[in-house]
Amino acid sequence: MSVEIAEEATAMIKPARRMPLVDIATLKDPELDVIIEKARRLSTPKPAWYQTLASNPPVAKAFAHYWDTAFRGGRVEHEIKELMRICVAQVLGCSFCSTQRSTQATAEGLSEEAIEACALPDFNHPDPRTRAAVNLARELALDNASRDPSRFDAIYAELHAVFDDEEIMELAGICVLFVGGSHLARSLGIDRT
Repeated sequence: MSVEIAEEATAMIKPARRMPLVDIATLKDPELDVIIEKARRLSTPKPAWYQTLASNPPVAKAFAHYWDTAFRGGRVEHEIKELMRICVAQVLGCSFCSTQRSTQATAEGLSEEAIEACALPDFNHPDPRTRAAVNLARELALDNASRDPSRFDAIYAELHAVFDDEEIMELAGICVLFVGGSHLARSLGIDRT
């Protein structure tokens, strides 16, 4: 069987949900109510993410706090972080993550053309900050550091040319959440929601 056929077969198999969607109303937790409402309004991540994490409410709340700080907040332009998120989701094959769109990023002008192209190996965004950040996201998603750590010399040189150290850590900090979140969403079968 060719690699392409095996990949297509794997992509067609959707796992059953492995954790329940918690009915937030039954928890009677105003903080989780606010988190779910924000997820409905801003779209990333979708409410089903928090309803799954709510099997452990403190974890759901901590995730939401980190997400708001690193993804919605921070110094780096939100549109850049949204392209990184979608790139990681596309590279890792996470349909739950890749089909979401940040309402904030689309309101700021993020185009579907950029979204469709961001995970391609030859993606060459005209903005050097966006290009450097998406290159970092792709390399981290592909786990190239474990295969060839020297590949990151050029990645970090490109980042240092357009970001300061605080911004680079903001990008790296949210990108590891994108990578881990995509793996977790697929393993839990959240895309079955």
